[in-house]
Amino acid sequence: MFAFLLRPIRQALRHPSWSISRFCGECLVFAHSATAARRFADGAFVLPLWPEAARSTPPAPPWSQCALVDVQEVARAPGEAEGEVLTQNGLEAARPVAEAPVP
Repeated sequence: MFAFLLRPIRQALRHPSWSISRFCGECLVFAHSATAARRFADGAFVLPLWPEAARSTPPAPPWSQCALVDVQEVARAPGEAEGEVLTQNGLEAARPVAEAPVP
């Protein structure tokens, strides 16, 4: 198990994908891989209802996109629970978001 620091890229915060995330700050995620950490962050922060849902298809969740979020492995964390997502405000409930098929 590892601890990953996920940092949104400041220049990309206006990307439409951020409209479906209720959080856009740094977070620490405990996971076996960077890909899993990204999916746990998507699961923790995705909005249950996209504000523009009636007009178009929602964008992909932002945390899984390399162009929007940097990921850095910061430590081994053998005693932590996989899927825990920590922000400055505390622990967030995380569940992995299933990957959507790419058209």
